[in-house]
Amino acid sequence: MGFPVMPSRALPKSLYSRPPIGHPYNFRSQMVVIGIGEENPSRDIVGSFSERISAWFRTNIGEPTELQERSWRAIRNGRNVLIISPTGSGKTLAAVLPPVDDILTGRSKRSLTSILYVSPMKALGADLMRTLEGLSTGLGRIPGKKERKRGRVSSRFPPKDAPLEIGIRTGDVPQGVRRRMLLYPPDLLVITPENLLLMMCSKAGEILSGVRYVILDELHEMISSKRGSLLSLTLEYLSRKVVERTGREPLRIGLSATVRPTGLAASFMGGVGEGGKLRKVDIVENLVDKEIHLEVRTLFEGLKRSEETEERILDEVGELIRREKGSMVIFHNTRRNAEKMAFSLTGRGVEGVLPHHGSLSAEMRQEAEEGLKNGSLRAIVSSTSLELGIDIGTVSRICQISSPKDPGRLLQRLGRSGHGLGRISKGTIFPLDAVDLLECLSVSRAAALFHLESLRCQDAPMDVLAQFVVGASIMEDDQDERSLLRMVKRAYPYRKLRRREFHLLIELLTRRLPGPSQPPPRLWIEEGTGYLHPRRNTKQAFYLNCGTIPRETTFNVLDEKRKRMVGTLTRDFGESLYERDVILLSSRQYRIVGFKGNTIMVRPDPEAQPTVPSWSGEINPRPRMLSDHMMRLLGSGRVTRVLKGRSGMCVELDDDSISTLAALRSHLGERGLVPGKGRIPVEMLKQGRERVVYIFHLPMGRKVTEPLGRMLAYGLRRDLGASIDYLATDDGFAISSPTMLGEEQLVNGFGGEELERRILELTVSSSMFRTRFNQILSRSLLVLDRFRGKETGMLYRRSRSEKLLELALSCYDSGRGWKDVKGPLGGLVQLALESLNEVMRERMDVAAASSVVTDLMKGRARLHLASIENEPSVVGSSIVSTWSGSWSRKGKGKSQGEASGRSNLPRRRCRISILDPRVELRWRQGV
Repeated sequence: MGFPVMPSRALPKSLYSRPPIGHPYNFRSQMVVIGIGEENPSRDIVGSFSERISAWFRTNIGEPTELQERSWRAIRNGRNVLIISPTGSGKTLAAVLPPVDDILTGRSKRSLTSILYVSPMKALGADLMRTLEGLSTGLGRIPGKKERKRGRVSSRFPPKDAPLEIGIRTGDVPQGVRRRMLLYPPDLLVITPENLLLMMCSKAGEILSGVRYVILDELHEMISSKRGSLLSLTLEYLSRKVVERTGREPLRIGLSATVRPTGLAASFMGGVGEGGKLRKVDIVENLVDKEIHLEVRTLFEGLKRSEETEERILDEVGELIRREKGSMVIFHNTRRNAEKMAFSLTGRGVEGVLPHHGSLSAEMRQEAEEGLKNGSLRAIVSSTSLELGIDIGTVSRICQISSPKDPGRLLQRLGRSGHGLGRISKGTIFPLDAVDLLECLSVSRAAALFHLESLRCQDAPMDVLAQFVVGASIMEDDQDERSLLRMVKRAYPYRKLRRREFHLLIELLTRRLPGPSQPPPRLWIEEGTGYLHPRRNTKQAFYLNCGTIPRETTFNVLDEKRKRMVGTLTRDFGESLYERDVILLSSRQYRIVGFKGNTIMVRPDPEAQPTVPSWSGEINPRPRMLSDHMMRLLGSGRVTRVLKGRSGMCVELDDDSISTLAALRSHLGERGLVPGKGRIPVEMLKQGRERVVYIFHLPMGRKVTEPLGRMLAYGLRRDLGASIDYLATDDGFAISSPTMLGEEQLVNGFGGEELERRILELTVSSSMFRTRFNQILSRSLLVLDRFRGKETGMLYRRSRSEKLLELALSCYDSGRGWKDVKGPLGGLVQLALESLNEVMRERMDVAAASSVVTDLMKGRARLHLASIENEPSVVGSSIVSTWSGSWSRKGKGKSQGEASGRSNLPRRRCRISILDPRVELRWRQGV
């Protein structure tokens, strides 16, 4: 009897197809698009606010923008609103003032929190709180709540009316502050998505039962992530609680500067209302020309990267810091480089420079932010922690080192300078080599033309749903499967969730899996009623492991002298350190003096030579849209010295940038390596005496080159019975072969029509799949990262994860797919499918890769093999630069684990027969 593929969670066709350019996601029956530029109504909207709001606004701000006026009218009319406008255009006041006015006029009671402000980042929330406290001070005391005082209150001095109270709930807020918040709820609460779920699934959720407005900031950061799916579920839970208490749903207000497509954002924010229809959302969009001046400066000589380039960039940035009247923010793409650059600038005598990234403690991050605001710092070097809507004072210029790889991210970072209405944003990009210059020009061009990557919403992630179901069952005594399903399907990502899928998940959470030493169920079902209740230790497991961001096991670094935490190090890096080693954190040198559990004790040692800590996996793959811009620019696209875009952005290139791009085109043209429509150049290199490297110049992004390189290596390994290594980058991919190969052999090696099936099989056996499966088990609360206040041991997590992986893979058969199983094992298979979908969605664009192979098979595209060379081209060098060893090494190429397409699973795992027997045997032997 065959094993049918499980239809409910099989890979959807949408996974293999990209929405066409301009795909609307546009539900016109559920939204009203309000454009800017229509005739203004005669009514003075500012005058309709209370007297104190009107006076404060006219005194401190002046006249409202058209965006603010139209947003206020929509909110006043009780409509959900999505506000889209460039950074610094007044979106925050457009969202906050009407809810605050309701508090002043008494429409919102002050006994409970009435305004909920959801922020995706802790730093953004802390900055927003400081900004709103300025509004609170300007408005003065408001009736409806008395000021809190300690001790006995004398009748001669009764408590006064309290001002607008602003609270914040993030991971950095102490427990004492959280407890006081329950006794004295703030009027406006700034919170992160994870903390919102924690509050709703505890007694703290009572203070949110009177919320009238929910403001969702930086909405584009949420839509395509699992944090967004968790937030959408939590919002529906919150809406149900508010309706039960007040009889009405809270109003939803979304804010974004770069979200695309707008229809998808509105649908995600609004969710599903009564009758299964999407809630109506008004879109107030203002693509006002925000004046942005961006310079592209080329400081390197030749076409390749060198150490002199970094020295010149450091000199130039240091001179900019000294010359600029205001402060500066310098963005590097990784935390490692941010630390290194801050340290190098300080070593060159540039005063007032500190790093800022997520691995630093909250105290040190706040110290850097306040220093930039009060003028004690001249510059901050950041990775990504300051790119969202954080007000960090009078920043006059942004510097970007190397390509940011995404035009939306570039616009966000440039918006940190000139943050405010009528101000000019200024920025400078410093590319590191010719290939990086090409990408920097493409990013700048796309940003100027406002060509942004379209977001895609998650499709009912089951691990997030499992976590939410456990949390909801903790506070509800009358939750059964049907009532939970009704609530879940109101969240936009889960609107198409099938009852069978949900039932299998409930089975996984309420019944023990087959086999010994399996994790205990988190819930139990009450007989007769079907109500779900938490089991012993379930509450603790949920509260300690709530969230969707993968937890990295880290070492805390503690300054033994000052008794304060300096930052954190990854486990891989921390376990490689010994006593008396010197590390660099927060641009300061520390010598290790000892270890205590997961804490590294250090002392400052400013004279020692540091070892810079390394963080991995921080650079995202290049978006497909940006790759298209690069191919046009490299092919026949004209490059002008000044490019003025439709979004008010002006990009200016220096002479060296124009000449370097021309030299790059000439260099690739002479060697026949310029890609084009229907033409894929293949560079050939000698690697030692016995191997040949084939470099495929295909700048379509790592999501396309990764499956192509993986499948070609697998196909050639199967056909030749030889060791074939491969690696993939955003600019192409390369394979290393012991024999010379012709065009026909290379084309046939891709597998033709079997490409998708082969990718599926190889992905299931890869370490990528195993890593994602482990993360999904943690999010589903089947394998705990923390328990009883401590971090669980690595051996425990590894042992439990491997048993569950082996159990899940027992339901998979090569060529037939996943068995259609029931009970808790069916729920586990759903988590395995979720892991597979996650890998395929985030790491691969199978549809584009299949299109390339189809064009090659049908002759619509050809491989153009260049003559064999001893040294790679500039682009070829950037592709193979991560390959270990030199071109002159002897013998066979060294295996690169995942980079070479080989399985990193334990060898006993390879006994699962999902690959060609010859390849399976070679993997067992480690060949």
